[in-house]
Parts: sequence; C-alpha cells; structure tokens
Amino acid sequence: AFQEDLKKHPADGAISENESLERRLAGRIRSLITRIADPESHFFAIVNKEMARKTNAFVKMMEQEIKPQHQAMNQLVRQLLGETANEQQVQFCHASIIGQCFHWLKIQQHKNDETMPCEMLQLEGAELYAEHVINFSLAGIKAMREQNSLNTENHDET
Repeated sequence: AFQEDLKKHPADGAISENESLERRLAGRIRSLITRIADPESHFFAIVNKEMARKTNAFVKMMEQEIKPQHQAMNQLVRQLLGETANEQQVQFCHASIIGQCFHWLKIQQHKNDETMPCEMLQLEGAELYAEHVINFSLAGIKAMREQNSLNTENHDET
C-alpha cells in the first residue's frame, strides 16, 4: 500500500535535490498531506490499525517504509534549523510538522461526526491546508533558527 501511494505521490513531492531546502521540505509536506487526503490511499488506514494492534508486519513496515521518510524529513529540518540546533529541537519540529499533517486525517475521519465542533469540519481542500502547514512550519523553523543564533551570540559575548 505504501509503495502504491508513493508511486502516485512521491515522498519528496517530485522536488529535485537541487532545489532549496524550503522547497524540498514543502514538497515532502505537500506529498504527505496529499497521500493522507487521497481517498484511494490505504496506507494510513493500515498504519492506524497496526498502531492500535501491533503485528510483526508493523515492525517491518516501520523499518522499511516509514523510517527512511522520517530520516529524510529530519535531515531537511536539521539543515533548516542550522548548526546551532540541538537534536530535541529537530525532533520537536518534525513532530510539529507531522502532527499538523495528521490533523487532516483526523478531520477526515470525523467529517460526519455531529459531535465535532463545526469549525473543525470546515477545512476544505487538502492543497490549501498543505500550503498553510508549509508556511506555518517554515516560519516556525525560521524563528527557532533566529532564536538559536541570538542565543549563540549572547553566549559568545559573555
């Protein structure tokens, strides 16, 4: 299921390695949200079920399919944060991005649930949502990079 999704929606968003880090991260975010939003995608349903009741297939899937995607996004985040970033910052930024992406999945799962707040169900258009996640994530990473630079400068002055 994962390989079929990736054929249709490449994990890198079909963005060349020669493009800027920002465009490459945007491609990955756009691809992830597009895969999540695709009604023909079965991978995320399988992952949800495997997370609820892990089987041996889950371990294999994590190692072969998900881990390389996780590492590729972490590498981009690390480069965007800059040399002064620590591992916790990289992991937190990655978790923030993934959390935003998977929020779309949760919205889709509860689309027909009348108990959900109305504003939660008015997110329309995976492409628009992807652009928001991209802009929000890049702005957050940029702010963290700037804060790290200020902290380094202040530390060097003392």
